[in-house]
Amino acid sequence: MEIFDPTKRSFKDYLIPYYKSVFKSALAKEEIVRRINSRTEPERLFRRRGLLASNKGSKEYEGVVTNSGFKICRINKRKKSNAAVLIGDLSSSNQYTTVKVKMRLNLIILAILPIWILVFSRMFFKNGDFLSLQTEFDIATILPLVFVLFIYISITASFHFNLKKDFKFLKEVIEPMDTNQSGASWIVRN
Repeated sequence: MEIFDPTKRSFKDYLIPYYKSVFKSALAKEEIVRRINSRTEPERLFRRRGLLASNKGSKEYEGVVTNSGFKICRINKRKKSNAAVLIGDLSSSNQYTTVKVKMRLNLIILAILPIWILVFSRMFFKNGDFLSLQTEFDIATILPLVFVLFIYISITASFHFNLKKDFKFLKEVIEPMDTNQSGASWIVRN
């Protein structure tokens, strides 16, 4: 395990919309479950978004919280697709509680993204020949690649932007122990 500071991430950490962390907390397992449950409401299939959304009684997250873990997603008034799904596993020992958290995209987006990439990359081929091998070059030959890159970059950037908000939530709820005496980090990453 290495000590990880979420504010100091390398470029390669931003390439994949997936994240895995291990938190250690002095709080009891039941207290962490209670805190997460107090800020989470049951998952709904359909939620009013945009101008029709109401904030009355609304909590920050929706999902399932059990005694051994949780699977939650932050509620966003505009969209839910690029918000990280937080899947946590709780285990306790005599000294501290360990929370293993995986953060990933929604399964629908994970299923649609490869389909988009295949559809647009297929546009590069015409009758089995690669379009760029033609003698004439026009913008239509690189437009599918631009679309694929735009979709991937926008989904990944949105995921990592939302991830910062999820880190803040986890820091408030779990109250992780400082694993480094210099105070540099609060997350232990696998």
